[in-house]
Amino acid sequence: QKILKAEVDVSNVHMLEQAICQSTVKINFDKADTFLTNLKAENDQIYMKLSTSLENDSELIFLSTFMLKSLFTDKIATHNNCYKNLTEIEYDQMPFRQFEDLSKFMNVPEAKSNPINSEVKVKMPISAKSSEWNVVSSKINNNVTGHTNKTFPSKPVSFSDMAKKQANPAAAVVKRVPFPEKTIGQTNRPHCFFKMQVDNQPPFRVVFELRPDMAPKMVENFVKLCKGLPNGRGYNGSKIYRAKDDDHLLGGDFENNDGTGGHSASEERYVLAEQCPLRDHKGAIRMRGQERTMDGRCKIGSQFMIWVGDLEYKEYRFTLVFGKVVEGFNQLCEVSRIKTVQKSPTSWILKQSVKIVDSGTL
Repeated sequence: QKILKAEVDVSNVHMLEQAICQSTVKINFDKADTFLTNLKAENDQIYMKLSTSLENDSELIFLSTFMLKSLFTDKIATHNNCYKNLTEIEYDQMPFRQFEDLSKFMNVPEAKSNPINSEVKVKMPISAKSSEWNVVSSKINNNVTGHTNKTFPSKPVSFSDMAKKQANPAAAVVKRVPFPEKTIGQTNRPHCFFKMQVDNQPPFRVVFELRPDMAPKMVENFVKLCKGLPNGRGYNGSKIYRAKDDDHLLGGDFENNDGTGGHSASEERYVLAEQCPLRDHKGAIRMRGQERTMDGRCKIGSQFMIWVGDLEYKEYRFTLVFGKVVEGFNQLCEVSRIKTVQKSPTSWILKQSVKIVDSGTL
């Protein structure tokens, strides 16, 4: 009975999980922060279907619905009185008597009242010998030794004995774990380089590790400009036109070298960048936004920015970061200390020449 009680519980839990999967939840703010109130977002709501899959939904949605289903299942199974009463009713209504004697429904020749211990005669085809397998009985003759083996009548198996019998081992259940964030292995990430020279000093090399798994469009645009296009567009020969002491560098304007020019690697001057989740951080390289669309997304050209300082104040949901500096960071910090002269409200130039004498991929 205890084993059957556990089976009833498991069955009801499975039914509960299936019911929750077919449901939809609504998430809203019970008590909104002042900042959300100022944004008029305290009444925002999220409707989410709990039946998700990794083939059709993102990892974040799949993991969120998995957690919500687990929470609802545990809450209802533990604290819901109606659910507990349903389990008890189903368990109490289960029959625990012995099996009904079905011999009255069986048409067996020469069968006695006890179907288990009776001797049943079976008619064989004419071609079979009369001495072979004519009668199936509890007495079996051993033709080899000449002895007669007698088997005693077996006792009817009760329902409780059947429940105690160990079942066949079930197949191993493989649990599906949400996949982690899709990334490209560090050794397989593309690398680009700048060979930079300050005035007539010896040049130094800067190497960038790019993330095409997070920002494929920006990476493709940057790689093409590093290699150089047949029409002459590219970073080779351009200059760093703006810098802030131990904070950032700006470059990529191969047309005017003052922040007013630049062109993407495609036919259009500016292309729409993707919403990249990589954070602005020390050593990161990102594209400089040139235009903004109505929905808040940015368009980029060829100008880039390299962060060389701490950016604790930079916290955005999406950025234009597409890689980081892995070589030559200290030299870039020294370049950032070169003074900048502002020519106009939208153009700048460094007091010293910082030129990209060569660029490409590794």
